Amino acid sequence: MVPRRPRRRARDLIPITGLLLFALAARLTVALSVPPWQGPDEPKHFEYVRTLLDKRDQLWAERRLPTLDDGIPALQQQIIASMAQYHFWAFLGRATPAPLPASFRDAFGESWTQLHRPSLYYDLGAIELLPLQGQPIETQLVALRALSAVLSALAVLPAFAIGRLVAPQDAFVATACAALAAMLPMGVFIGGVANNDNLLLLFGTLATLGMVRGVVRGFSGRTWLLIVGGSLLGLLTKRGAAILLPGVGVCGIIWLARLHPARRRRVLVALGVAVVVVVGGVVLGWISHTLPVERVLSTVSDYALNSPSQLTNLLQVPLTTEQTRQIVAAELEAYFKSFWGIFGWFAILLAPAVYATLWLGTAACAVGGLGWVLGLGAGSAMSAKVRAALAAVFATAVAAAIVAGIAERLAYYSPGEVPQGRYLFVVLGAIAALYAVGARTWLVLARRSTLVPRLLVVGGLIALDVYAYLGTILPFYARSLP
Repeated sequence: MVPRRPRRRARDLIPITGLLLFALAARLTVALSVPPWQGPDEPKHFEYVRTLLDKRDQLWAERRLPTLDDGIPALQQQIIASMAQYHFWAFLGRATPAPLPASFRDAFGESWTQLHRPSLYYDLGAIELLPLQGQPIETQLVALRALSAVLSALAVLPAFAIGRLVAPQDAFVATACAALAAMLPMGVFIGGVANNDNLLLLFGTLATLGMVRGVVRGFSGRTWLLIVGGSLLGLLTKRGAAILLPGVGVCGIIWLARLHPARRRRVLVALGVAVVVVVGGVVLGWISHTLPVERVLSTVSDYALNSPSQLTNLLQVPLTTEQTRQIVAAELEAYFKSFWGIFGWFAILLAPAVYATLWLGTAACAVGGLGWVLGLGAGSAMSAKVRAALAAVFATAVAAAIVAGIAERLAYYSPGEVPQGRYLFVVLGAIAALYAVGARTWLVLARRSTLVPRLLVVGGLIALDVYAYLGTILPFYARSLP
C-alpha cells in the first residue's frame, strides 16, 4: 500500500492543477469584466482598505483600528463619483441621484459602512494597494479583486483534500468536491469582486479539512491546530466564521468520546477549571471596575449585530404564525438560489429552469447522502461509526449556516430581507463533500471508478459557469442603459 501513495499523488496533480487554474481564470475574468462597484458591498470593502492606507500613520500612532468616525469624506465622494460614472444605480434599476450623495451614509442609508468590522482581508488588501496609491481608484479596485480571486481559488486545495479523506480510494469524490469549490457560479462571481467572504472561504475550508481529518484519522495536536487556527483566523476575517463553532463543538464531543475514560475525566476537569477561571476573572474584573464590561459588550454588539435592536427583534418574532412561515420559506428559497447564483447586488438571476434543475439535483444528492451514511456508496469501506461521525459534523456545519443566515434576516420580519448564499461559503467544504458523496451513491457500480463520471461533473459545472457568465452576467452588464 505504501508504494501506491506517490503514484496516487501524481495522479491527483492533474485534476488539482486543472481545477485550480480554472478557478483562478474564471474569477479573474469576472474581476476584469464586471463593472466597478457591482460586487455586494464592494464600495464599503474598498473604503476600509483605503482608510487603513490613508490613515495609517494616525492609526499606528494611536495603536487602534478604524472606527465609524474614521470615514474620509473626500474618499467617499471619490468612490460615489466613480459609481455614477460606471452606472452603479442604473444597473440596480434606479435613477442616478442628482445631485450625487455627499457621503456613504447618504448613499447607503442605515448600513453605510464596514469601518466597525475589521478583517484580515482588509489588512492583506492594504498591503497589496500600498504601491498603487497613486493609481486611479478603479485600478486599485481591480487589484483588490485579483487578491480575492487568488484567495478564493486556493480553497480548491483543501476541498480536494476533504474529498480524499472522505473517500480515500475514490477519485470521483475528491474531484467532485474540489470542482464545486472551483466552479460554483456564485463562488466564481464573489471570487472576482472585492469581498472578505473570499478569505473566509479559504479559512473555513481549512477548518473543515481539520474536522474531517480528525474524524477519519484521529484528533492530533496538528489536527486541532488546523481546526482552531482556521476558525480563529476566520473570526478575525468575518463574523460569519461563528458558523464554524457548532461543528468544532461536535468534533470536541467526538474526540472526548474516543478518549480513554481516565484521560477523558482529566480533560473534563481541566476544561471545567479553565471555565471557572475565565468566568471568575470576568466577574472580578467587573466588580473591581478593572474590566470595562459595558465597553466590551458594546464593541461586540456593534461587530456582531447590524443594529442594537436586531437580537431583540428576533426574540420577538411570532414563530407560529403563517406570516412567519411565509417569510422563512422565502428566505430559504433565496438562500438556495443565491448559493448557486444571484449576482451583482442581488439583482441578476439565472433562469427559473436552472434553479429547478439544481433543486432536483440537490434532492437526489440528499437521498444519496443518506445512502452513503448507510454504507451504500462512496466511503462505505470505512466503519459505520466514522461515517456517522462525519455525517454529524457535516450536518451540524450546514444546519448552523442555514439557521444563522435565516435568523439574521428574520429579525427584520420582512419578505424583502433575505440571506445571501455567500454566507454559506464558510462551510462550502462540508456542502461540497455532501454533494459529492450523494452523487457518488447513484453511480452505476461498473462506472464508479472510471473517468467518465468525473468528466460529466466537471463538464456540467463548466457548462453552468459558461451559461451564468456568457448567458446571464455579461448580457446584463452589456445591455444599453436609459
